[in-house]
Amino acid sequence: MALVIVSACAPRVSLRVPAEAVAELPLERRLTLLDAENDLLAATDAVDSRRELVNESPALLDAAEAREKAAGEERGRDPSAEAAVSECRARLNWTARQAELRRAELSASEAALLVAQARFEEARAAEVEAAALPGSRGIRRAAYREQVDRLAQVQAGREAEAAKRSTSAAEAEKRWRLARAELTRLTGGAQGSAWVQ
Repeated sequence: MALVIVSACAPRVSLRVPAEAVAELPLERRLTLLDAENDLLAATDAVDSRRELVNESPALLDAAEAREKAAGEERGRDPSAEAAVSECRARLNWTARQAELRRAELSASEAALLVAQARFEEARAAEVEAAALPGSRGIRRAAYREQVDRLAQVQAGREAEAAKRSTSAAEAEKRWRLARAELTRLTGGAQGSAWVQ
């Protein structure tokens, strides 16, 4: 039941211009829709790219966790192990913050895709309304503009969240680089240490 409620509240493009109304448009009016369609395709590609990055995150987290575990097992045997453990923990934290950032960026890209879809529908509505063909009755661009504005607010909120995650990831990266620099210092520039990469 909860899934139904969540999906019912999820932002979506609810207003769509009927295909038959677009089919009535003269060719020159349909050609004006190409820019909006290209924006829609670019937004789709952006979501696909972000999704790939999100899908890579679990493997990166697993590798960072394995590295931390291996460093912990070397305590007492390797003089640089304590610094290596600190570096590995900082790397794991940074990797986790990156994973959160990637998810937030995917969410923002998905919202941008909804905006692109809504703008495409608005462009179609504008052309159908301007053509004033029989199938255009009831299609008003203003309603489609409201849909774009509503979804743009969702996008702005998600982009703000992604910006927060970006700051958090940048801070975690800074801490990791400091830990890495300390490990490098303790190991004489990584000479003879398996922990500095």
